[in-house]
Amino acid sequence: MSPQITSICLQLRHGGVVPGITTQILRVPSLGVGVMLAIEDTDFSIALLQVLVNRVLDDIMHLEPTDWEEIMVTRLFKEGPEKGPAVSSPRPGPASDIVVGRYNNPSYGAMDIQRVPAISQSVGGSHSTVPDELAGVIHSALNSSRFEQIDATREIYYAAMPRFWIQGVIFTHFDGPLFNVSAIMIQDRVDTGTPISRILGTGTAVFVEGKGVGMFEGFWQGNEVIRAVEEDVASHAEVWFDRVK
Repeated sequence: MSPQITSICLQLRHGGVVPGITTQILRVPSLGVGVMLAIEDTDFSIALLQVLVNRVLDDIMHLEPTDWEEIMVTRLFKEGPEKGPAVSSPRPGPASDIVVGRYNNPSYGAMDIQRVPAISQSVGGSHSTVPDELAGVIHSALNSSRFEQIDATREIYYAAMPRFWIQGVIFTHFDGPLFNVSAIMIQDRVDTGTPISRILGTGTAVFVEGKGVGMFEGFWQGNEVIRAVEEDVASHAEVWFDRVK
């Protein structure tokens, strides 16, 4: 569990999520209290759970009521980092062979970045291209995501993340060496067995030819959001992956 220290008490919290269900467990050792909540939703469930957990704590500790719903709605929809101006004439992205390959980080492990073909293409999958079924799932997730709408004419890439709590990350070209990077969760439906997916968060990736790729702008949920840079990327990135193959 992740500890959180407030002015009143120590809280231990841990959450989990699969498509359709989100959970959170909360313990307050000094009060001898434990709470477990589950919500049959994944789109707004994290915010809803925070509202419910905080209301429970307010009640247990006899605190003055706080409008936690308004606070979480503000965080979810009204706040956030300022967006830069849209790029009307984006620079061309790097060639596919510069992006496709194996990358490694000591903590997150290896990831093999593969190209995602357009929906109109059928390539059957290869060492450098994801299978058709997975490509369809990725396109569906991007098109339905509330985070971003993807220009289907631009290059899209995917990498599975075996050590991470999500299934993988999607890279969609933005401008020059800069890519939008999106976390994706993919699981099979219990009733039909068909894959379903959801975009859980976004950030920015910067590719450096022959060297690797750096992750920026809060994707890795650190304490500090680092803006993407194009110089000395490895030393500035929140997380850096070396190109190894």
